[in-house]
Amino acid sequence: MIPFENEASLTPTEEAAREVMESNWENVIRTSPAVLEDFQEKYPKACELVSRKVEQEGIEGLGNVFRPGVPDFLAFDDDGSHCFIEVKGEGDGLRHSQLKWLKDFQDLETEIWFADSNDKVTEKMGSDKLEAYTLRSFGKG
Repeated sequence: MIPFENEASLTPTEEAAREVMESNWENVIRTSPAVLEDFQEKYPKACELVSRKVEQEGIEGLGNVFRPGVPDFLAFDDDGSHCFIEVKGEGDGLRHSQLKWLKDFQDLETEIWFADSNDKVTEKMGSDKLEAYTLRSFGKG
């Protein structure tokens, strides 16, 4: 069995967000630093297309993206369009490894989804707005 099919239980916030993702994307997988091999096995064509798009952004291989701090989910269509999505519940913030990942891969299509106390996604922040969150502590370039 492919490990991400037998994924760890999701928080109510993550489950609610995944339902939204699944209504907008053909495929949604729970990400982790170890999921790349399984992604390649289950979705070889989409994985190759996503990999090419990542390399077009100047990132040396998709394997570099799946490291600590990778967002919670990768939503993607069979044509390779994709978005990494980090889900945060009420009062939850980004960890250092997540901020580092977001800084290092700021050109990738990435969103942070914020949910309220009812686990409803109320706000989405694109990767182009991360400076407003607090990447200043990492410096640029």
